[in-house]
Amino acid sequence: MANQRAAGQKAVIVMIQDDFLDIIDDSLPQLGFADRSSFIREAVRQRLIRDGVPVPASMIAAPSRAGKGGRPKKEKGVALVREEVVEYEPKKKPKPKL
Repeated sequence: MANQRAAGQKAVIVMIQDDFLDIIDDSLPQLGFADRSSFIREAVRQRLIRDGVPVPASMIAAPSRAGKGGRPKKEKGVALVREEVVEYEPKKKPKPKL
């Protein structure tokens, strides 16, 4: 069933400005992430590690949704985990015509 979480998984709601979210969304493909959730989990993990809190990479993987319903998904490989910081220049959006 949609919107059903696996055991041990909690939803976290974060308010983000539209422009900041655009930067995140635009950068996902070049950073090797398939979705926002994977990117945000990895970003939080990197910050904790940088501040001396050990977090195993296995903890950031989303719990399996196998058998939970929803649309069929193509099989994907393991999520890419990065340890380096990448400089990013956001794309400029054209101004709307009035």
